[in-house]
Amino acid sequence: MAAHYFGNRPASGRRFQFNKEAYTIVGVAKDAKYQDLRESTPRLVYFAVLQRGGGIGALDVRTAGSPLAFAGTLRTAIRQIDPRLRIGEVTTLSGRMDRKLSREYLVADISGFFSGLTLLLVSIGIYGTLAYSVARRTSEIGIRMALGAQPGSVLRMVLRDILRLLAVGVAVGVVAVLACGPLVESMLFELKSSDLPTIALAALALAATALAAGYLPARRASRIDPLTALRLE
Repeated sequence: MAAHYFGNRPASGRRFQFNKEAYTIVGVAKDAKYQDLRESTPRLVYFAVLQRGGGIGALDVRTAGSPLAFAGTLRTAIRQIDPRLRIGEVTTLSGRMDRKLSREYLVADISGFFSGLTLLLVSIGIYGTLAYSVARRTSEIGIRMALGAQPGSVLRMVLRDILRLLAVGVAVGVVAVLACGPLVESMLFELKSSDLPTIALAALALAATALAAGYLPARRASRIDPLTALRLE
């Protein structure tokens, strides 16, 4: 509000009129949300309770220890001042924040569940695909090993196939994430679709899952007996 009406000029000490009453600005507070975390920062004026009159809707108390453990002491102190005062809900600021973000927490939990399920399906799919590929290439791998190919080179050859599939999958996934960014940002609080660390972490998790799923078929391929493979041919 100070920036809106006074720009770069100092607001403290200036006077303004509100509801036909004149007030003097004694300080400028930091910008803060008022009703919802998603709202744009509103222009606010804070008045002293005695200055404006009326009842107290909420009382904020800062404690040195656990806030909820202090609730009983706070209730007792208020009743000693005025037994007629009705004390409603006693909660913490973090508790209020959690309630405000309950929808985001639900979306995050559901997204996490389906992400885990997707990783499981990806690992099963990669394992099945590579196992089938190795079974079809048994004769080829046997010939390679009969001609002097080492188990390590066969292992690397199969893992390279995984990395090719992985590179294509990650490229398509990154493009899809950036394309669906506005939808994701609207569902979760303070999440950016262009958050590179998050995208990199997801890509690393996918890579680790793919390599773990493909290691067994690759290891099995590196242990093929050339004579057995040629006999099967």
